[in-house]
Amino acid sequence: MEKGIAASIFGVAVATLIGYGGESASAAEVATTKPVLIDMEGDSLIWGYTGMSNGVPVQSPNNPPRVVQATLQNSLGSTVTTQNNAVSGTTVSNSLKGQGYPGLFAARLASNDAQIVLSNYATNDSVNTSVESYTADMEQWVRDVKAAGKTPVLEEPNPSCAAKHATLWQYRDAMVTIAKREGVLLIKQYDYILSMPNWQSMLRPDCTHPTDALYLIKAQRTAQQLLPLVKTMQ
Repeated sequence: MEKGIAASIFGVAVATLIGYGGESASAAEVATTKPVLIDMEGDSLIWGYTGMSNGVPVQSPNNPPRVVQATLQNSLGSTVTTQNNAVSGTTVSNSLKGQGYPGLFAARLASNDAQIVLSNYATNDSVNTSVESYTADMEQWVRDVKAAGKTPVLEEPNPSCAAKHATLWQYRDAMVTIAKREGVLLIKQYDYILSMPNWQSMLRPDCTHPTDALYLIKAQRTAQQLLPLVKTMQ
């Protein structure tokens, strides 16, 4: 995508963020709605990694939890909030076992007040585990969320043009199957991004992590698809 097109998309995305959902929630509507907390779990694609600066990871200002919260609040009011509980470099297996996290996943759920728990694991899994193991782990992840009395949501990763992630589509397909089998909401990203002209230009040089503009687009799509579910909980 040429710079002019990318800038245009970014500008539209920013305008959409500011005015998403038409009119903002009125004070009366906010006063009558219940708080809804969304726990957003995953790897660096949820955390919002954009590179390193002096040896320190840099987080995009458009990291998904931040933009999802702002977008949903603009439409539904300030009672909708998100948590960024992503850990860079992790897999769904790491999450379940508490590897890199503050405790086992089931234990963390028990101490979390979130009504919705969103998962975006697949990218690291595609180079660290088989599709069969990923499927079993993701199914366990969904069951753990349900057992905790919360609503699981699965989010597709963005595609990657990096050779090491050549099989990522298989993990996305497994996620689609799991979502259908378990009857949970699937946030669709993969095919939409593939349909964008020269989508690779919306990724950073590692060919996997989004630019700030793509983070914003992805997060707004997540908010749009979460909106009906969140409304049912208010």
